[in-house]
Amino acid sequence: MSTHPKCEKMVPGKKFFHVPDFNRWTIWKSIPATIKIFFILLKVRPNAVLTTGAAPGLLTLLAARLLFINTLWIDSIANVKELSGCGKLARKFVKNVYTQWPDLANGKVKYAGNILGD
Repeated sequence: MSTHPKCEKMVPGKKFFHVPDFNRWTIWKSIPATIKIFFILLKVRPNAVLTTGAAPGLLTLLAARLLFINTLWIDSIANVKELSGCGKLARKFVKNVYTQWPDLANGKVKYAGNILGD
């Protein structure tokens, strides 16, 4: 699932779902996104949902938690000094939260490396 339809080319022969993108300035777009996300999760029933960020990913994790699906947030590698805004919200309800910077790990937020490698 992605907000970018072109990502479907990255998973040839696999199920792919497109959801509308939105942010705090276009929050009204979250209404159709929420409906679509719930239908996708109910149809697919994944064992877990993982996202690296942004509002649609956060909304998907919230929907997954409400459906008792395991959740994992990996905060953006761009956030060096503090967790992203969505990351700060995610740590309140997501089962597992990871940062890609060791200095940001604390309590619920874990560090296990970064996507670029050490």
